[in-house]
Amino acid sequence: MTSDSGTVNVGNGALYCLTLVDRATRYSWIYPLKSLHHDSLKSTFQQWMIDCGGCPSRLYPDFDPKILDGPTANFLCDKNIILRGAPTGRQNQNGLMERAWETATNMARAFITDMQMPKNFWYWALRQSIQVMNYIPCTVFGISTTPHELVYGIKPDLRILFRLFSTGYFRKLRDSSVHRSGIGTSTSMQGIALGRCCKTDGMIFYSPHSKELYVSSD
Repeated sequence: MTSDSGTVNVGNGALYCLTLVDRATRYSWIYPLKSLHHDSLKSTFQQWMIDCGGCPSRLYPDFDPKILDGPTANFLCDKNIILRGAPTGRQNQNGLMERAWETATNMARAFITDMQMPKNFWYWALRQSIQVMNYIPCTVFGISTTPHELVYGIKPDLRILFRLFSTGYFRKLRDSSVHRSGIGTSTSMQGIALGRCCKTDGMIFYSPHSKELYVSSD
């Protein structure tokens, strides 16, 4: 498993992201970080271990003291994870991560340019890029598969893919304690589709009017 952390303007209160790639399957994960404090890093690694269903035997980060030293390193070592950092100034030796990051950023830049979105939506473009990368077909021992299928054992559902940053309408029945009647006030809102929610089977929308994120399956 390889990892990297970098600065991004994600537009959801976070300034950084943590990206991880499984060496065996090339499956990738990305998580937003509001800070690079050890508490934030540890909680993010904990969530990642839950998402991937276990702990890797080895982790190959860049030469990053935030991961290789201190409480975060102690947390990973307590999970019996061996840390092997790339030499300082030679991050290119972590080639798997660098190639994955280059692909993700190129795709994200295309998403941003295609829909003429501001740069504070950069994280959502990266998030969608990682999901698409996990669905891209690859060949393993002569068999056509995908990183998603190698990890979860099932074919990805391509129906959940959509044009990122599309305009959509979602149901909104209440404003705080005020009920929307559908007569004087509309029961729907307009927003920008940002992707699927990881915790619910709904779409994440950003409303430019209220400057808030909403999750809806309607």
